Amino acid sequence: MWKSQGILQRNKGFGIVAILFALLGLALTAAGIAINASFLLDERAIAASRDRMRKLAIVISRNNFSTRSTGPRQYETDVGALPTALSDLLAKPGPVAACAINTGTQKLTGWCGPYTERVFTGENTFSDAWGTAFAYSSASRQIRSYGVNHADDGGAADDLVQGF
Repeated sequence: MWKSQGILQRNKGFGIVAILFALLGLALTAAGIAINASFLLDERAIAASRDRMRKLAIVISRNNFSTRSTGPRQYETDVGALPTALSDLLAKPGPVAACAINTGTQKLTGWCGPYTERVFTGENTFSDAWGTAFAYSSASRQIRSYGVNHADDGGAADDLVQGF
């Protein structure tokens, strides 16, 4: 009788060390899942920002990968110069001529915008996926996103650049 009682007392359940190892395993698994989810969200934000920048490059310049006959109107083709600011794509800047047909070439010239309507639907046109406004430079022909850190840090690894 005493022998069977001793066996029962030794097999009461899991020890505290076993429970701690199980909790440690669960914590490590949860941390791994959280890191992977964060990485996937960053990848989606990068892809969305790159897509917006590519679309802006298309409507800004004739030196891009869009075919003029089927693509959207392009500011540089219509006006003959690059916009001084991204807002020029939405509203006619003061010194730029209004849209008119050139009788010699039978083509539209002047500001024939807004230019973003055909390529952006319900998106925040001039901001990246993190909500930071794009930096635009007509001199360097670039649109820049400062990335996840939102900082102009001289072209860190998280910055995205789209030329046009």
